[in-house]
Amino acid sequence: DKDGTQLFKPGPESFTVLGEAYATIRLVDQHAVRVGRQAVDMPYLGKHDIRMVPNTFEAVTISSQPTTGFAYVGAYIDGIKRKNDDEFISMSEAAGAAGTDKGVSVAGARYKRSDGSLYGVVYQHSRDTFDTLFIKVEHRFGLTDDLSLWVDASYTDQESNGDELIGAFSTDLLSAKLELVFGPHKFRLGGSKTDDAKDIQKPYGNPANYLSVIVNDFDRAGEDGVMLGYSYSFGRIGPGDLSFFANAVFGDTPDVGPVASPDQDEYNLTVDWRLKESWSDRLWIRLRAAWIDQDEAQGGDDYFDGRVIINYDFDLLGG
Repeated sequence: DKDGTQLFKPGPESFTVLGEAYATIRLVDQHAVRVGRQAVDMPYLGKHDIRMVPNTFEAVTISSQPTTGFAYVGAYIDGIKRKNDDEFISMSEAAGAAGTDKGVSVAGARYKRSDGSLYGVVYQHSRDTFDTLFIKVEHRFGLTDDLSLWVDASYTDQESNGDELIGAFSTDLLSAKLELVFGPHKFRLGGSKTDDAKDIQKPYGNPANYLSVIVNDFDRAGEDGVMLGYSYSFGRIGPGDLSFFANAVFGDTPDVGPVASPDQDEYNLTVDWRLKESWSDRLWIRLRAAWIDQDEAQGGDDYFDGRVIINYDFDLLGG
């Protein structure tokens, strides 16, 4: 009976929508062209699959995305159906320019090694609204047979363009993360810094800060963030594999000025149980909890967010 969960349309009201309907033309090897309503999954442009219904897009894409090696994508995206919408709207309208009809052009490439190291770049041109350049480097260092160090870094640059339908601005975000992996243990340390000119814009989904957790993305104007985290895999427990990860993220923003906002911290826990028995090998149960602590002196409010997610894959045709 409360609105704002993004599980339903505003009201809240139920809805039904044909989110995906596309044709794929296979070219040589793994190269393919896809036309129609489809899922897209890139930094700042993607499913943002945190509710029952993900974002989907009206688009034309050409790509090759092997598991390892070189991959690329080029696309023109005309519209988006957001998580709790039952219709597609233009990309510029989703960005905040009501009554406009502009699309987004995308070009990206990445190289992924067999050890998981990854190097990628994506450029998105949102016509007459803003451009986004995203660069990511994730490298894996094997220290011993059981010990490895994961070093991840990313940079985001955003600038208004053309008619500047949502205003003139220029902002950026630098984000980095270190993870020490020892057997089933993973220890995590991260940090990020956002320019004080404007919040990072992400109207098309998929925030790309390493400090983006259950509720907050820690990419507000002038925000400095620090993250501590730990993950552990228990292995087989009963009929499935049990694991958990926890994070504590601390965000500090300007106290005064045009971009002042309440400082906020988030403490969260995620527990995953992926069942492996024959009767349940497609069942995945996820429990999530987050406590958000905001500076009340700056107008913030503390609150709790809890989620129970049950995923089950099945073949409708029984094949």
